[in-house]
Amino acid sequence: MILSHSHKFIFLCNGKTGTSSIEAALDRYQEGSEFETAVDGLYTPKHIPPLVLRGLLGPSLWEEYFVFMFVRNPWDWFVSQYFWNHEPAPISKKRLLHSPIEAVQSYKRKKDKRTRLRSLEAFTKADIKDTYDLLRQYRGIYEADSLFQYNYAYSPEGQKLVDFIGRFEQISQDFEQVMEHLDLDAELPHRNSTSHRDYRSYYTPETATLIEDLYSIDIETFGYSFKDSN
Repeated sequence: MILSHSHKFIFLCNGKTGTSSIEAALDRYQEGSEFETAVDGLYTPKHIPPLVLRGLLGPSLWEEYFVFMFVRNPWDWFVSQYFWNHEPAPISKKRLLHSPIEAVQSYKRKKDKRTRLRSLEAFTKADIKDTYDLLRQYRGIYEADSLFQYNYAYSPEGQKLVDFIGRFEQISQDFEQVMEHLDLDAELPHRNSTSHRDYRSYYTPETATLIEDLYSIDIETFGYSFKDSN
């Protein structure tokens, strides 16, 4: 999340939509780092949802600022979330020194998991359901079924909370449009990309339909389809 009082804009970080690149481009304008902390069961660091931030800032200030965020094709977004959240983290030296046997066992499990990720041909229904459940911990609002992109743009009542919704599929053009609107000069770097094939190749007709059912609110709201990335 980037909040600039000087230039009166707020960038909301909807995960895996190029947010790290946008944050890097706008970091020098950050004047809201106090809002980057996490709240368990609500959001992770830097991913404060609009409802919470608006409540903290107040409606009048919120209306005065230009608020924007980005979305991504839900089938593609899910592939990126899957690889990002299941990629094993390195084993720390501290853990290796204090619990060497556990650390080695953990390393083996992670190595096996990494091997499966790299050789994954297509999602199973279990893959999708397990990851869907995993993402509950990063939900954007209380009592949400899972992590939806919708929650970073709309209230539960359907009120649009942002002024501009860009698309990951045309991130350079949309980011440039925002910069022109704000009269700012910032270049977009490339950060935190996940390495995987075209998202369509990870789905069978059955699992593609499962994503359509689980993420129908994102698909319908932002006008995406499985075959059309934009």
